Amino acid sequence: MNWESDVPVLRVGISSCLLGERVRYNGAHKYHRFINRELGRFFRWVPVCPEVELGLGVPRETIRLESDGREAAPRLVATKTRRDLTEAMEAYSERRLAELSKEPLHGYILKKGSPSCGLREIPIHHHGEEEKEEGRGLFAEALLRRFPGLPVAEETELEDPGRLAVFIGRVAARWRWLSFLSRNPGSGDLVEFHTRQKLSLLSHSRDLYTRLGRIAADGDRPVEERLKTYGEHFMEAVAKPATRKRHTDVLTHLEGRLKDFLPAEEKGEIREAIEAFRKGRLPLTVPLTLLRYHFMRRKDDWAKEQTYLNPLPIEWLWKREVDAEEEGWEDE
Repeated sequence: MNWESDVPVLRVGISSCLLGERVRYNGAHKYHRFINRELGRFFRWVPVCPEVELGLGVPRETIRLESDGREAAPRLVATKTRRDLTEAMEAYSERRLAELSKEPLHGYILKKGSPSCGLREIPIHHHGEEEKEEGRGLFAEALLRRFPGLPVAEETELEDPGRLAVFIGRVAARWRWLSFLSRNPGSGDLVEFHTRQKLSLLSHSRDLYTRLGRIAADGDRPVEERLKTYGEHFMEAVAKPATRKRHTDVLTHLEGRLKDFLPAEEKGEIREAIEAFRKGRLPLTVPLTLLRYHFMRRKDDWAKEQTYLNPLPIEWLWKREVDAEEEGWEDE
């Protein structure tokens, strides 16, 4: 990637109804304006409707999760005919997810409240009793099992600016990691990848950055094992929301790399912007833009490779449009 980031293909799975497809049980859709008009500019959608693809048709009777208390996992049952769809949905999910694995998925957006796609808080009904438990849709359960570390969210979560920023960051990070793996990297390549992610990782977690560094540098372990372990912890790190303090630490570190090259006035401008961000008076993009400008002017190769200073277009857009207070950054 260069200072002017290329536009990658970010493949994101999505419940078909959210795109406006009339696949709901009653023939309706759940078109989501923001997802389509804003995120759709950057994501290449991979639409999936488990219930239609299972052959249940449109319109169709409703389905729900049920439990008799004797089995650990709930059953998926049609409410009128009492047809048990559990095994059919599980077999479909395994088959469909195998198809999806043939091309990389960088994220997934699921329909809230669906007994097949819902990520959480799906009612589990008991025979002759009011619902007492909550669970996860069967397809969603299989998705998380098949793709551990995949950024997954329900559409309502993305209406919160902080959660949206985290989701976008995780999608971009997964794209970087899978793109890196596609080049059959060796031991030295992993160390270089870690170096490029340094500032981004530090904004999420210093402890995980340090742990990842040890994994990357551990020449006693086979590279395949290190890649697997690194990838798991890398996605864990980027799922940890950044804080204002950690961002301030990273910005201050960057300012320190420039202090011997800038006149006092320009150094003061950067420091004032960082301090205003620290106090919540300016968004992150103000000091970040200043720093990026000065590193570009110096043609600094180290800075040029840092993903923190060279985000994807979608990352930069939402860093710009989401105010620091709204991103959910907490003071440590």
